[in-house]
Amino acid sequence: MGKTRPELVIQSNSGFQSVAGATPAEWNSALSAAGADPSSTAAFLIIAPSERDCDQFRGSAALQGNIREISVFPLRDSSELARDWSELPPGLAVRCAPPEDDAVVMVPLDRLIGPTSDGVSFRDVDSPIWDWLIRQVDGGQVLHLGNAMRGNPEVPPVRPPLAPADVGRGRRWLEVQLADRSLVDAPASPADAVALRAGLLIMHDFLEAGHQLAQSIEGQGRHAAGDYWHAIMHRREPDYGNSKYWFRHVGSHPVFAELAHVAGGLLQPLEPSDAAAWRSRLHRAGTWDPMAFVDLCEECAADAETPLALAAREIQWQEMRLLLRQTYRDAEGRTR
Repeated sequence: MGKTRPELVIQSNSGFQSVAGATPAEWNSALSAAGADPSSTAAFLIIAPSERDCDQFRGSAALQGNIREISVFPLRDSSELARDWSELPPGLAVRCAPPEDDAVVMVPLDRLIGPTSDGVSFRDVDSPIWDWLIRQVDGGQVLHLGNAMRGNPEVPPVRPPLAPADVGRGRRWLEVQLADRSLVDAPASPADAVALRAGLLIMHDFLEAGHQLAQSIEGQGRHAAGDYWHAIMHRREPDYGNSKYWFRHVGSHPVFAELAHVAGGLLQPLEPSDAAAWRSRLHRAGTWDPMAFVDLCEECAADAETPLALAAREIQWQEMRLLLRQTYRDAEGRTR
């Protein structure tokens, strides 16, 4: 299941025009040409996961407003993206996941070209839009979170694999963006601030770099977040026995209750033969059983595209998002 090319459309006084080309250089050329067109006054670049999502957005109420900031409109009412942006600081939220995978992004054209632009265009990396958005937030630009879109997105989001084969190779730009920045100012728990950096790296498949950070804070933090991320790293490596070892260090954790509920909902639509036994095992004794989830990931390793394996990937992604938000709260010294 690969990542698809996003749909880019310019909305201007003269209507809608698709941005030609499939590379960042071609996008930059097309956008420069659009910026030179007198009809591009108050124009927007609309970025969506698919053509249908873009068409749906073009008919929505969002285009009726006078939006002058970069705006993100989640494609699902229950979008984790919306929670990230409401609960985390912008510099951390924008690094959680590519917004264009799970939302429509609307950019005033003059933010890309013209007097209010910083002159930085899309770079030739594997996720040029995400890279550009991170650089905008780091430069002080405000990203406005709009209301969730109605309807079902055409393209389901692609979640990280249970055990990545590439282990972050070829994405040096992202590793730099994740590791070379302080994400919490004056943390109440410095160990959890380190765990936050480790978590971002592990979420995005930089397992060795995340491993080194997590290992450096063994047993530390308000809820042993470094040990939890350490356990996830080994589960994804995969080294299932070592993962269980570190989950025994974690013990109980604040994310377990919500994670059990999330996992139950994701497994519910599957065939009973696939899901019933696992739902029972994962939610044992009224709480989440991380050891059972290690077993599920191991069972799914043989075929990563079965319905059960895809559900496991979604559970893992939700687990990492929940844990990242909890790690941030712990670093800040917050209870909720």
